[in-house]
Parts: sequence; C-alpha cells; structure tokens
Amino acid sequence: VGSFSDVPAGHWAYDDIMWARQNGIVGGIGSNMFAPGDDVSYAAMVEMLCNAFFADEYEAYEAANAQRLKEVFGEDTYWFSYRAYFFLSNKLLTNAGAMITSYSSMMSAMNRNNMAQIIANVLTKKGVTVTDAQKRAAEAEISDLDAIPAAYRDAVLICYSLDLLNGTDGQFLGGNHTTRAQACAVIRRVDDLLSAGEDPDPDPSPEVTPSPDQPEGFEPSMVVPDE
Repeated sequence: VGSFSDVPAGHWAYDDIMWARQNGIVGGIGSNMFAPGDDVSYAAMVEMLCNAFFADEYEAYEAANAQRLKEVFGEDTYWFSYRAYFFLSNKLLTNAGAMITSYSSMMSAMNRNNMAQIIANVLTKKGVTVTDAQKRAAEAEISDLDAIPAAYRDAVLICYSLDLLNGTDGQFLGGNHTTRAQACAVIRRVDDLLSAGEDPDPDPSPEVTPSPDQPEGFEPSMVVPDE
C-alpha cells in the first residue's frame, strides 16, 4: 500500500498513518489524500477504533442483529450508524459527547477531552486498569488539570499516565481539537499497549449481544435526518 499524496515521508505521523492504512484502520478522503491536519470527527474515530480493536466483534454483532438494526434506523441510515450503535450499546461512547442519531453531531470535531474519554472506554472494555498511584503521578504533571471538566478528568489521567495522550509544555489543552494524524498516532499507541500484554484479562471470544437492548436514552423515533 502506497502513501497518501498529502502525507510525505517526512510528515511527523507518516509511520502511524501508514501503519493504520496497511492494517485497514483508515482510508483516505478521495484522490489518494488523507487530510492529516483536518479535525477528526466522532464518526471517523468510531470507525477507526472499530476497525482497530473490535472488527471481529462488530462483524458478528452486525450479522446477528441485521434485522434489528434495520428496524431501528430504517431509511435514515448514515455510513457510521451501525458502528456507532454498536459502540453505544457496548458503553464505548459513554460520556464521549456525541449523539449518534445526529449527522451533524457525529461529523463534528472531537476534542482532546472527548478523545481521552472514548480511549478510556476502549481500555475499560479491553480490561486495562490504571492504579491510583499512576493517576496521582499524572495529576502532578498536568498544569491545567483544573481547566478539564470534572467528568473527563479520570479519562484524561488514564490516557496521560499510559502515555497515550500527552500535553504541551505541561498543559493537556483538553478543549483543543484532535487531528486525523493525531488520531492515528493515538490508536497505534493503544495497539502497542495491548499488543505488549498490558491487557491483564483478555476476553478469548468476542462479546456479542444477539438481541440488543436499546441503549439508555435511545429511541428509534430519535433517528431523523438533520435539516
């Protein structure tokens, strides 16, 4: 697989982006371009994380629930809808700040706080834990911790302590948007973490909900196209 035309070999995330492309985690935006500096959307992040860490589980889930998913979404199915519903059903979007029934919400830019939360959700699903001592050490390094909304602090500390998300000059800058290149770098770090055996209790078989309950707060009537 060749490089994207807008990701030269000297780009800081070249290796991460190429790794993601070669492993079927990301595609381009057309015309052999990747747009590494563009903001990553919730929809794109869900697709990337699903491809990277839940491909087998999602394939089994979609096959088992094909009729159910059609009933839920009807004709108003976006390209991300089924994966987003799978993520929501498995608590992978808990507190992540997106409404899967809204195209504009899912296509909006994900900031670093939201990135930390969704990554922390993935780690929880994979059985990765972080000690209080690790979190306290991270607290001491983040000078703008008070600026991070309380709801996201634990997730930020988890990601920071595992070197999955870093700051700039001691600041985490959680409100800043995350680029597509940065998303590839973070996903590769998570993959390295899991591949290194940091997953203390890997599930030997995919977890599939054969007949999913609707996620809390989700109703089929909510699925309407944006104006």
